[in-house]
Amino acid sequence: MGPFKVGARDTWIGWTRDQRLSRLHLIANTTRFVILGEGRVPNMASRVLGLSLRRLSDDMSALHDYPVLVAESFLDPSRFSGTCYRASNWHAPGPTRGYSRRTGGSAQYTHTRQPKDVFVRELCKGAAAMLRGEDAPLERRVEWAAEPPPADDLRSLCSFLKTVKDFRKPHGRRFERRCYLTIALAAHCARDGCRPAALDGKDVRCASKQIEIERSMMVAAVDHGSGLVLGQTQIPE
Repeated sequence: MGPFKVGARDTWIGWTRDQRLSRLHLIANTTRFVILGEGRVPNMASRVLGLSLRRLSDDMSALHDYPVLVAESFLDPSRFSGTCYRASNWHAPGPTRGYSRRTGGSAQYTHTRQPKDVFVRELCKGAAAMLRGEDAPLERRVEWAAEPPPADDLRSLCSFLKTVKDFRKPHGRRFERRCYLTIALAAHCARDGCRPAALDGKDVRCASKQIEIERSMMVAAVDHGSGLVLGQTQIPE
């Protein structure tokens, strides 16, 4: 999937914010493509790039049940000229603004003062128009089983995630791995259009820090669709 926001690319497509959020999975980003000098033959770079692009959409459909409409890449103009991209009919809509996302959970960016050239390539005719069109282009194909498995064969999500091996080092662990996996699954469902309720625990105005013996915590459920609080209750420590 392509980067969340790229000004030159988004202007070239001409899509709205909502279209970008729902259709970003139809763009594939190539991170690195370099042909070393030793053993180089004429037109090898553009040939390999072209062969890869011809099968990219079909491979994505086979693995993830949705195609790729546009491929994109970024190039450092101080080091490379992008000849192989231009020879393969890639379009350069403009440079980035020179920001890089910081590592970590929060979406914070640092200005690197090194803008990259953006290259894009439509993998089918009119791909950009499809991405900005009113009708959703080629939605994901989801195949459902005829009948759900018997209840006795099912396990709870919590018990299943508990069996996932935790590869983290013991130092610095604060929550079980299944906690993070549950959050990731909820985010994935929300992205696909399922709007589950979110559960979150909080101190009430840091009241727990004012009580030496007993912590006072509250947990609340909020519906994403309406933004309403469905309910809240006090829980033990």
